[in-house]
Amino acid sequence: MSLCLFLSWSWGRSVAERWDTLSVGTTLTKVNILAPLVMNENELPDNAHVVRYAKPTSIHEDGRVDGSAFLLRPSDNGLSVNWLECFVHLTKVQQLDEVRRLSRLTMRKRGRLAELSVGATKQYYRELNALRFVHEPLAAANGYEADPSHSEITGLPQGDSPQAALIGDLIAECIQAIHPAIIDG
Repeated sequence: MSLCLFLSWSWGRSVAERWDTLSVGTTLTKVNILAPLVMNENELPDNAHVVRYAKPTSIHEDGRVDGSAFLLRPSDNGLSVNWLECFVHLTKVQQLDEVRRLSRLTMRKRGRLAELSVGATKQYYRELNALRFVHEPLAAANGYEADPSHSEITGLPQGDSPQAALIGDLIAECIQAIHPAIIDG
């Protein structure tokens, strides 16, 4: 079982109880690194980073990501993102490669992965304080592998309102890095 899945399975238990359930051969340093990061059950910590796929229509000619990439669809309760630090043993490049590999979206060459700092985004503007970044791993289904990095941004207004457009633009101003969605290889 991967470390992220272990933590998502044991959210409501104390750190001491988690230690008791480790299998023989588990690397304890990984648990030491991640266990303090988990806050309020499945909420991501402020020092976490997430990426959101922005489709080509949300990318300006100068490469900036438009706030429309952060609009909530009417049928959704949260905006899908991927928690990079879930892949604790990997470099940033490898974390992004894992997000690309496990994605259930059809990514386009002109699409981008917009990176956000959880804490910086929540603190950027007063209206963003209601946002929650929640770890919601996806189980294997319909031919897709499990995605332990899947998370959601909740607390967003529905995407067809002026308030949603404003919040989307504010979140876009918090982007710390923009990465290619597809790597030519």
